[in-house]
Amino acid sequence: MLNTTKIMLLNFFIIFNLMIVGCQSNIDHFYHEDSTTGAIVEIPVTSVKPIIYNLYEYQGNLVIADEYDQALPDKKGRDIVYRKKLGYFLHEKIDDVNLNQIVDRNSYSELIPNVLYKDKNHIYFIRKEGGCVLCLKNLALNPDNIRIYDDEFIGDNKRLFCLYNGNEITVKSVSDFKTYKTSEGHVFGISGHNIYSQCEAYDLQQFQNTFDFISPKDRTAITKLLEGK
Repeated sequence: MLNTTKIMLLNFFIIFNLMIVGCQSNIDHFYHEDSTTGAIVEIPVTSVKPIIYNLYEYQGNLVIADEYDQALPDKKGRDIVYRKKLGYFLHEKIDDVNLNQIVDRNSYSELIPNVLYKDKNHIYFIRKEGGCVLCLKNLALNPDNIRIYDDEFIGDNKRLFCLYNGNEITVKSVSDFKTYKTSEGHVFGISGHNIYSQCEAYDLQQFQNTFDFISPKDRTAITKLLEGK
């Protein structure tokens, strides 16, 4: 009976210690850019106060958090095998303007997790694609009149932006812009005589030469949409 009690106590302490280690491993780490050196440094978790979604307060200022990771190359140091999440990078400004002067915390909401957010005045874009690393952009759109196209494009009645790197794309007409998702999940934008993929515009011939891996069924459907059929 005594041995059984000891075993039960031992198991309890093992499970308790594993729970502590697990909780510690799940603690978020926060980083920001040092204003003096420009280096990215870790800051104490206790100095960061969560508000809503990825909006935090740090040293009395509003900040927007962006997933911060490290690219891990293969054994030859070339191709990226995967990205290891380190924590969150805190954006403190947009175009050198403090976020306290831009963000309305009361109307701040999430459109696409870790990509797209909005408040009553602005649309905020964060992404790590197309050369945009640790980027925070204020997209010049009317928050009251936006439409998101298959999580790849966003526009109002005047402008259209690609959600690959947050760049504005020029289309014949925003009102006739449409998207098509292939059977493999690749999203193309279509407007006028152009087909858009990852912010790049292609005419029909360029599209056929570049995306020859697309199935005949999807290719035909995209061509018909381009021709207005």
